[in-house]
Amino acid sequence: MKANILALLLFLFALVSCGNDDDVHKEESHEFRDSLLGWYRLEAAYTDIPLDLNHDGMANTNLFDEVTYCNMSLHLESYTSHFTYRENRNIVKIAVYTPASKYILEQESYSTCLFDNYRFYEIEISEESPELNIIYTYPEFEDEFRVWIQEVTWEDEIAYFTFKKEFYTSAGTWEEVTLYMEYKLDPDYGKN
Repeated sequence: MKANILALLLFLFALVSCGNDDDVHKEESHEFRDSLLGWYRLEAAYTDIPLDLNHDGMANTNLFDEVTYCNMSLHLESYTSHFTYRENRNIVKIAVYTPASKYILEQESYSTCLFDNYRFYEIEISEESPELNIIYTYPEFEDEFRVWIQEVTWEDEIAYFTFKKEFYTSAGTWEEVTLYMEYKLDPDYGKN
């Protein structure tokens, strides 16, 4: 009888110990998610095919070399991205600036100058992989701004975004390209 009670107590002790190990493991499983969170600054923006947006007659894949700004638009150097965690929904929300061609209402035409477009996305993460899976893109704005997210990945404090994008070119046509944007984590952003 004593042996059965001792065995039962050892079993219960082992069960409680395993439960505590699971709690520790759950805490560790947020390491990847937590490393994503914060503000990022744009480091690079380039397309898969050359574009001439600045009317200089020379097409280029580096968007920094092709950009013409509209009044009051942010310069590419000022573009940011922000990764936040929404605990009540268990998702990571991304806000990211993307460039867009400008529609000029007074002239009823498009311009090749670029303006900033703040886009929002929701992703799920996998601690095991680690992977970022896009789960919501706010599609009502994708067509309006001619930008469709394809993929977002993260490695060594850099968020890599891939978009299908249409730009209005100096030839007066819409050109569909793949736009690659690289945002680097800036741990000092917003600190005084």
